[in-house]
Amino acid sequence: MKKIIYLSLILGIVFASCQKELDFTEGDKATLDVSKIPIEHQQIINQLGLDIATLVDKGDDYQLEGDIMLSKEEMGNYVYRSDSTGLKQAYVGGKLINFTKAQNITIRIDDASVPKSGIGSDWRQAVQRAINEWNNINGTCLNFIYTTASTADITVKRTASNDNAVAWTWLPSSTVPAKEIFVNSNYDNYQFKANTLIHEMGHSIGLLHAHEGAASQGGVIVPGTPEIDNASIMSYNRDRSLLPGFTNNDLVAVTILYPANPPYLKVEKPSLWKPNYKVTLVNYQAGGFSANATWSVTGGGFASGDPNSLINKLPKNSIEVVKSTGLGAVLPFTVTAYQNGRAICLITIN
Repeated sequence: MKKIIYLSLILGIVFASCQKELDFTEGDKATLDVSKIPIEHQQIINQLGLDIATLVDKGDDYQLEGDIMLSKEEMGNYVYRSDSTGLKQAYVGGKLINFTKAQNITIRIDDASVPKSGIGSDWRQAVQRAINEWNNINGTCLNFIYTTASTADITVKRTASNDNAVAWTWLPSSTVPAKEIFVNSNYDNYQFKANTLIHEMGHSIGLLHAHEGAASQGGVIVPGTPEIDNASIMSYNRDRSLLPGFTNNDLVAVTILYPANPPYLKVEKPSLWKPNYKVTLVNYQAGGFSANATWSVTGGGFASGDPNSLINKLPKNSIEVVKSTGLGAVLPFTVTAYQNGRAICLITIN
């Protein structure tokens, strides 16, 4: 099984191309008056463990720490939501992608912006190398798959930017990876493209920078890893000539966040004697989860609102999806299981 392990970090989940990566330094910190940023956005940025002093307003997005982008429209989706308490800080400083998606993350190269030959074409080789290095790691369920399909989870695009960043990306939102990673054509001659893309892919699945302490970032340290790891692939201070560049701390962190045998959902379809769908969260102990899952059901003609009106909770971390109209559920519908506020598994029944 190909895998990846990662993170000595702090975890706040997000892997953007943060290079000092080209040298995003203290001198590059923004002069923007932070008080002009909506207070709820400031709170989310702090909850994600990002340095608000580096914030640059990019119109539809905020750019932080040089290479991490946050969509203003998606701000509410970057932090965990609890069914009863609203915004909630979970295990790490931000979101992790769900285990269902983690095992099948598709990534493509934008043919319109990344040349197939000549200057800038070696970004293509760098993407392939980055995918291979992530997938060569053992002990994690993470799996990146190269595709040419326009429906890919992540698209690598090339653009020109005067920012001192070789590449940048967004944090995961709604428990799926960042949709895009941008590489800067002004650095087409940059030597360490693959190392940069490995770093950015880390942000896209929720990893924070490792060269800043958890306290300063507002993040939570992954058990068994130090507060600061300057050699980490997620650090601005790393040796960019190294491939893949993962430290042992990175490997420990990724295997904890994305274990090799993650929880999954098992479905029992209705029968003559059992008219409802039964969904069970299996192997929930992986990653230290408990038997106290919460659930949601979407689609299928189910009413929105309190998911508990749609399901019967059963022993052993199972639920029954109840016929909502007396005529049975309308297919398809999606069941999602949550642990500690994190959407860890989902399955579409059709």
